[in-house]
Amino acid sequence: MSDITEIGTVIVPVSNQDKALAFYVDVLGFEVRLDGPFGEGRWLEVAPPGAATTLALIACDETGER
Repeated sequence: MSDITEIGTVIVPVSNQDKALAFYVDVLGFEVRLDGPFGEGRWLEVAPPGAATTLALIACDETGER
């Protein structure tokens, strides 16, 4: 049995953050929780309205590298 009681953020690698953002917001109805600089890139989190868990849409190439 696990003692995990909640998950804060799930990382989702995406090849294009703007296209992923449009899909999650415009198609699925998610809201933007955070959109700001992160190192040389961008940290982008979305979630369904009212949800505790967010999805971090992290830019990477096809191999999963940032």
